[in-house]
Amino acid sequence: MTSVWEKKEVVEDYASDKFIGLQKPEQFILDEIHTELTGCNMLDIGVGGGRTTFHFAPMVKNYHGIDISNNMIKKCREKYGHWNNVKFDVASVVDLKMFEDSTFDFVLFSFNGIDYINNEDRHSALKEIKRVLKPHGMFVFSSHNYDAIYKLLDTKTNGFWFVTKLFLYNTFFGKKGNGYAIMNDGAHDFKLKTYYIKRSAQIEVLEDLGFKFVKTYDSMGESKIVESDEDWIYYFCRK
Repeated sequence: MTSVWEKKEVVEDYASDKFIGLQKPEQFILDEIHTELTGCNMLDIGVGGGRTTFHFAPMVKNYHGIDISNNMIKKCREKYGHWNNVKFDVASVVDLKMFEDSTFDFVLFSFNGIDYINNEDRHSALKEIKRVLKPHGMFVFSSHNYDAIYKLLDTKTNGFWFVTKLFLYNTFFGKKGNGYAIMNDGAHDFKLKTYYIKRSAQIEVLEDLGFKFVKTYDSMGESKIVESDEDWIYYFCRK
């Protein structure tokens, strides 16, 4: 999987202007919490080509971006290395040993980055994020919605051959659990497996780990309090 994120064409794509804007729910959440960001130490996980750096780094005291891709981090350093309050490192969210307990006021894991690690590592990642957060610290992330999987099977939208490949890949290599599925949904030409989870199941996991005040948002930035077939769900919670 890491090799996908190291490819020159993928890095250049993620660092391009088409990936410079915030998604609507991200902007909505930012508008809600912007008064709390002044003076914050922020950790941006899966920073990619620096899409979120542009928006968040100017608002916080210290900004630290990490990614598993060496080439993504090189690109971020090229673009933002001259900014005084930013730092970038190659690191995995599964093991944040480079950071002490209660280091950050705000942790962001955007663009469904959490969906490209397996179920066990996902749990470890959430525990690590909670560990490095300060008390009452904020955590924001997005994730693919289990209740939207059926949309992938629409041949009118996705085409017959895509749906056929979807069945073939997932008949032999897919995995389902209680409220989640890990499947090949065609991302990067069927080279990745993506984690899909029900909104209610993700909230339960967060609360079991000790996260509080969990709120969810749809693609338009509207608060969601019921299950839906939104492609992605955005989560906001506190330690």
